[in-house]
Parts: sequence; C-alpha cells; structure tokens
Amino acid sequence: TYTFTITQPLGEASLLLTWHRRVEGVTAQLPTGQAVWAPMPRLADFDLRLIRLEEDGTNLRTVAFSSSSIDNVEHVYLPALEPGRYVIEVRRQSDGHDEAWDYALAWRFEKAQ
Repeated sequence: TYTFTITQPLGEASLLLTWHRRVEGVTAQLPTGQAVWAPMPRLADFDLRLIRLEEDGTNLRTVAFSSSSIDNVEHVYLPALEPGRYVIEVRRQSDGHDEAWDYALAWRFEKAQ
C-alpha cells in the first residue's frame, strides 16, 4: 500500500500498474528429430485499488478499482480527485505461481483548472 494526502482539489488522476509476463520454455523433439523451443508463458494476477480514508483513518471507501486476470496492466483514471487521505493498494490475487513477482507503479495528478 502507498498512502498520500491531497490538500487541494486536483484535476485528472491516472494510476498505472504493470508487470512482466514470464516466458520459459522447454525443448521438444519433433518426429523428424529436430528440436524446437516450446514457450510456456506465466502471468501473475495483480489488482489496483484507490481507497479514500476518513480523517480519523477509518471508513475505507473504494474510489476506483482495476482488475483483469488476463492482462499485465491495471489502470485507474479519474477526471478529478478531491482533497483527502488516500491509499493506493496493489494486491496480488491467487494465480497459481508461488514465486515473488516484481511490478512497477506510476501515477500522475494534474492541478485543477
């Protein structure tokens, strides 16, 4: 989780989460005797959520959520963001892969017009 506070109204807000697909392969032997590489891709399953906190830190409210089990990117876009305390939550879903998986998180906030 990543917590931040906004003290004035903002314009557009964009949050982007991405991670690599892992491709490993095995060598298969064709009936002709020729060896070929057979790719075996694996993909973790992350979700991205923007949560608004009340001033006392309670009453979590999901503002926006991105969840796709087939892509390696999650995107949250809001046309405006009000002042307050927020949490960006990155959560990995059960995806059948037990190894650690790196991700990249980026965000952009515009000043209100």
